Amino acid sequence: MMPINPVFFRELLLLRKKTLRLGYIFSSFFMPLIYLCAFGWGLGSRVQLEGTSYAGFLVPGLLAMTAMNNSFNLSASSISMGRLFSRSAQTIFISPIGPWRIVNGYLLAGMVRGLLGCGIVVVAALLLFGGNILSLSWYSLAALTLDMAFFSLLGVIVGISVSDMENVAVITNFVIMPMAFFSGTFFPLQGLPPLFSGIAHLLPLSQVNLLMRAKETTPTILLTATVLVGLCLAAYAVAVMLLHRYQE
Repeated sequence: MMPINPVFFRELLLLRKKTLRLGYIFSSFFMPLIYLCAFGWGLGSRVQLEGTSYAGFLVPGLLAMTAMNNSFNLSASSISMGRLFSRSAQTIFISPIGPWRIVNGYLLAGMVRGLLGCGIVVVAALLLFGGNILSLSWYSLAALTLDMAFFSLLGVIVGISVSDMENVAVITNFVIMPMAFFSGTFFPLQGLPPLFSGIAHLLPLSQVNLLMRAKETTPTILLTATVLVGLCLAAYAVAVMLLHRYQE
């Protein structure tokens, strides 16, 4: 029986402690519920998008957005604050467990937080709109898994690389947040001007949203899944390399 990853176990303990704080819960989990209520109730069945109600279109996008935000924020904030304030991250980095196990720990912890956020969105969607609103497929589960994995790893890369906590806020405000709104979460990318639509299609969350709403196997869906797997592998390799070369 393999022992639990110590970094993962540590992050789970910290996550359990943080989830008892009202501010943490609101910032992490309640914002998607506000979007769900505001847009789902406001537009709901009045608007049809891609052959479904607006609420049916919105829920997969909110799941992808929630998974991205929660997974990225856990690993990025935990590592950056541990490096720049408490100095606890340096103790972890020089421990003899190896860079890949450290990355695995943050990766799994980020995915757990992403799952918690998605679980809350699913329950809320079922309560607000009924069981027919969740027309998810196996592609949706694969998309969420790759979504949480990639953005957890991106958070590790950011957490190791930044020299100031303001840099994390800059990336969140000018990369993560715009991606949440312009990657097909709230409306199809075809609604954007052609130039911006072409750029938006290249964003990782756009690929996740495309896979989230897939119903059948097509060459485009297979390419999308391959791209997301490639992004995860590349992010993992970069994260391990940065930890291996880490000096401070």
